[in-house]
Amino acid sequence: MGKFATGTSARTKTGFTLVEVMIAVLIVAVLASVAVPNYLRYRKATQMNACISNLSNIHIAYEQAKLAGRHPASVEDISGPGKYLSVVPLCPVTGTNTYSLPATDSDNPTCANSTDDYPHRLPENPGRGSAN
Repeated sequence: MGKFATGTSARTKTGFTLVEVMIAVLIVAVLASVAVPNYLRYRKATQMNACISNLSNIHIAYEQAKLAGRHPASVEDISGPGKYLSVVPLCPVTGTNTYSLPATDSDNPTCANSTDDYPHRLPENPGRGSAN
């Protein structure tokens, strides 16, 4: 016979069927729907904790400056080479310096990016600044 055999010979299959590919895509989609929200929540919490750490460092440097008799007006006054903070701290949310020093001695430093749903601020210390 010629090139083409006309019989009932068994052909070997290679590759995946459409159903198999669709099941694999479905499994990946389910895993992504679980992983992505957890990753975003984790990233937000990490940024918030880094911001709180920056606020704590700013507060400590501000207190050291006050003990030395200085009255800094901004974060730049206490940060830089040879100052209380070696570098100007940047908010991890925006990558810019959005921190401000306390308005009064009983206040904490603040970050302009802090919101009610993203509260990156120092916890209140009831013993500080009170007459008790």
